[in-house]
Amino acid sequence: MTMQGDFTIGRLLHLVRLLNTRTDRGSIEWKPTPRMNPFGSKAFRTSTPSSSLTLSFNGRRHNIRIMDENGSIVAEYSTGSDSPESHELDSELERLYDLVHVETSRVNESIERVIRELEGGL
Repeated sequence: MTMQGDFTIGRLLHLVRLLNTRTDRGSIEWKPTPRMNPFGSKAFRTSTPSSSLTLSFNGRRHNIRIMDENGSIVAEYSTGSDSPESHELDSELERLYDLVHVETSRVNESIERVIRELEGGL
C-alpha cells in the first residue's frame, strides 16, 4: 500500500464510496486519459471545482490520486496492503475502477449492439 498525504483510511474509504455511488447514478463523468500503461490498462480522470482525481490499474494494483487545483498531489493510495482496515478500501477502489472502465468503454452498449445484430440475423 502506498499512501501520500495526511488522510486516514476511513476518510478515503468514505470518498471512494461516494465516488462509487455518484458514478453509479451517472452524476460523475469520468474521461479516459491518453496514457495507457504497459499492461494495456487505462487511467481515468474526473474533477471537482477544487481537485482532480485519477484512477489507474498497473496490472497488480488499483490506484487513486487526488490533486489540488494547482496540480499538487494531495493524496495517493494503492491497493495491496495486508492491514485489515484497508481491505474494504481496496475492494471499493477495485469496484470503482471496474465501474468507470465499463462506463467509459461503453461495454454494455457494445454488447447490446452485438446481441441485436445476432438476434436480427445479421
